[in-house]
Amino acid sequence: MKLVFLDIDGTLTPPAGHTIPASALEALKRAKKNGHRLFLCSGRNREMYQPIAAQFPFDGAIGCAGGWIEIDGQPIFDSPLEESVVEHTVQILHDHDFYAVRECLDGSFMDERLTDLLSNPAAVKGKEEWLRWQKTMGEAFGWQPSQNYHGDAVYKLVFIGFDADQMARITELLDPLFRVCVHNAPGEALFNGELIPRAFDKGRAVACICEKLGISLSDTVAFGDSPNDLEMLQTVQLGFAMGNAHPALKAQIPHSCPRFDENGLFKGFEMAGLIE
Repeated sequence: MKLVFLDIDGTLTPPAGHTIPASALEALKRAKKNGHRLFLCSGRNREMYQPIAAQFPFDGAIGCAGGWIEIDGQPIFDSPLEESVVEHTVQILHDHDFYAVRECLDGSFMDERLTDLLSNPAAVKGKEEWLRWQKTMGEAFGWQPSQNYHGDAVYKLVFIGFDADQMARITELLDPLFRVCVHNAPGEALFNGELIPRAFDKGRAVACICEKLGISLSDTVAFGDSPNDLEMLQTVQLGFAMGNAHPALKAQIPHSCPRFDENGLFKGFEMAGLIE
């Protein structure tokens, strides 16, 4: 019996997707029948991963990139940020002309600047590509305007900006508090990513579940594609980077399987010996 940890976007589903593809669902069913225990392990918050969790009887979920952990529907770890840290971080982003999205357990809220920007077509002239990205992400993940935020606890933040020098300065300033995960490919003009508090990560979340269940890390497998999957893939006994994984992740993970859209998860389960 293995514990299997699965990133969602770009691994289990297409990026920003809400439906598990048929081949991946078949792999899950076969692995479950073989006695393995399956866990979502995502940067998504609980609200975002629930549509995926509703499609298969997973044994648990890691959300908020490790800030929230549940097993069989019962929380075992809950680590929101202090409000003062959130406000300090948002101010640093604003000081460097970046935008922020506060991710709570059951809601994601754009900051005032991003809300105002999107309501002013003239202000986004020349940034049409970014607008298409924001529309896709915002609609897929239910980003809400700033006026809907009423002080709920924040687990991590998403950042968006356009200047490489400012991105470097933000990384320097926030490194003591956060792991700064930049998700865009090298050479892209848009900088987007997430700020994951140093108090947790996906790898430590995997170890937490193993300790809770009394299962050795030697009996763990994981699949991921994003920079925020690094610690998870390094913690488990056998970690696979998807064929579509970020180049920075591929460079550090020796095992790989095909892309998510080439039946990669099914083939990866076969490679890991989870199914035949």
